[in-house]
Amino acid sequence: MAVEILATSYIKPIYGASLTVWTNVLAVTLIGLALGYFIGGQISKKENLNILNPIWIATGVLLLILPTLMSKSHLFWIGIETMPGSLLLTATVLFIPITLLGCVIPITVKQLSNNVSETGNDTGMLFMLSSIGGITSAILTGFWLLPKYGTTTCLTVFGLLPIGLGIIGYLSNRQFLPIITLPLITALLMYSKIIPPTEHSMQLIYSAEGIMGNIKVVTQPYPSRYRGTQQAQTLFVNNIEQTSMRVNQPQYSAYDYAYYFPTATSIYPPGSKALLLGLGGGTIVKQFNRLGFDLTVCELDERIKETAINFFEVNPKTNIVVDDARHFCETSSDKYKVICYDMYHSEMPPYHLLTKEAFSTVYTLLDADGLLIINFFGRIKGNNGKSARCIYKTLEAAGYQLTMFITPNQPDNRNLIYLASKKPLDFSSIDYQEPGLPKLNSIRPHIMDVSNVDFSDAIILTDNFPVFPIIYEVAAKSFKKSQTDYYTKKFIANGISPY
Repeated sequence: MAVEILATSYIKPIYGASLTVWTNVLAVTLIGLALGYFIGGQISKKENLNILNPIWIATGVLLLILPTLMSKSHLFWIGIETMPGSLLLTATVLFIPITLLGCVIPITVKQLSNNVSETGNDTGMLFMLSSIGGITSAILTGFWLLPKYGTTTCLTVFGLLPIGLGIIGYLSNRQFLPIITLPLITALLMYSKIIPPTEHSMQLIYSAEGIMGNIKVVTQPYPSRYRGTQQAQTLFVNNIEQTSMRVNQPQYSAYDYAYYFPTATSIYPPGSKALLLGLGGGTIVKQFNRLGFDLTVCELDERIKETAINFFEVNPKTNIVVDDARHFCETSSDKYKVICYDMYHSEMPPYHLLTKEAFSTVYTLLDADGLLIINFFGRIKGNNGKSARCIYKTLEAAGYQLTMFITPNQPDNRNLIYLASKKPLDFSSIDYQEPGLPKLNSIRPHIMDVSNVDFSDAIILTDNFPVFPIIYEVAAKSFKKSQTDYYTKKFIANGISPY
C-alpha cells in the first residue's frame, strides 16, 4: 500500500489525480500482485527455495531507482492521452516491484508449512500480518512520512527495508558477494544523470510533498499583457500553476486576470466578514486585505499554508484554518458577507463542494445580502463546458440568484466567475485598481449573457451521484496535458526535477 501511494505521488505531477489515474494505479497493482502470487506459487513447488533473498534485494533496488526510472521513462509517455499514458507510466515503474512483492507470500507459506494440516493456518496468519503491515505503512506514509519527508526519502526508506532483509538472509548463509555488488549497482543506477540542463530561466526555491501532492516554488520570467515580461515567483502544485506574484511588487499577482476576481466584492465596506476556501499562494488573501475585510481562510494542506507565508508574503497573522472546506462549512456557525471558492486539487476542483447539498450549506452561512463567488477555469459552451453548465444549474437548484462574468482571454484559457447571492445585487458601485492595470469601475462589460447557453444537458450535482469528475474529465485532461507538456519539459531543461 505504501509503495502504491508513493508511486502515485510521482504520477500525479504528470497525469494528475483523476479517477482514470487512480483506476490505472489500482489495476496495475492488482494485476502485478496476481501475477506475483502465481509465479511465487510455481516457485514454491521446487525444493530449493533460496530465492527470497534476491527477491527482497531486487524489490528494494527497484524502489530506490524508481525516481530515476520515472525521470527517464515519463518523457516517452508525456504526449500520450491520460488513460493510456498513465497506464504505461504506472506499469513501467510499479509493475515489476509489485509482482516481486506478490511472489513473497506463497514462497513464505511453503517455507513456514511443515505439514499440510498447518498450511491453512500459516496462510491466514501471513495474510493477516501482510494486511496489518499494509494498513500501518499506508497510514504512516499518507499522514506522516510523505508530508514530512517527501517522496524520494520515503522510497529510500522503503527500498532499504527489503534490501536489509535480503542482506540478513545472505549473512545467515555466509554469502558475501551479493552484499558487496548489489549496493554498488544500486548507487550507480540511482545517481545516473537524467538530462543535463540547457537553460536556467527558472530557479527552484522550494520543493515539498503535502496532502495536495508535489509543491514547488520557482522564480521565472512571466509575460504580462499590460506590464511586459517581469520576474515572478510561482507556486506549482503537481506541476500546475496555482499562484504567481510579482517579485518587485509581492502584494500583487503576476496574472493579469487575477485582479478581475475581487472586483465584485468591492461593493462591500471595510470590516465585512469574508471566508476564503482555498489559500494557494494567497493572491486573494492580499486582495481581500486591501479591501479591509475581516478574513478567515480555510486550507486543506498545512504545507500550502506554510508556503504562502514563507514564500508569498501572506501575513502570518491571517486567520488560516487547516481543514477540509466542506467540513469547515458544515461545522461553522458564523455569517459572512463574502464566501469565496478558489480551490483546485491539481487539475480537478473538489467536487464534494460543488453539489446541491454543499451549496445549500454555504447558503446558510451567507448574510441576506451576501455573495458567494466561485472561480472556475474554462468555458461554459460546447462539449468542454458541460461541467460549468452543471454548476450553474446546481446553484440555481440551491436557491441562488446568479450572475456570471468572464475574464478576458480565449474561451479555452479564461476564468469563469460565478456570482451567487440570495437576492439580486447591484455591482454598479465597483472601484478597484491594481498598479499597471486598467481601473475597473464596473463588471458589466464582462458579464456573460447566458440566455444563449444551452443548459438542456446540464444536471443537478448531488452527493448521492458524484458524477462531476466524469463530466469534467475531458476538460481536466486537456488542461492537465497542456500544463504538463510545457512545464515538465521546462523543469527538466532547467535542471529541476518534475517530482
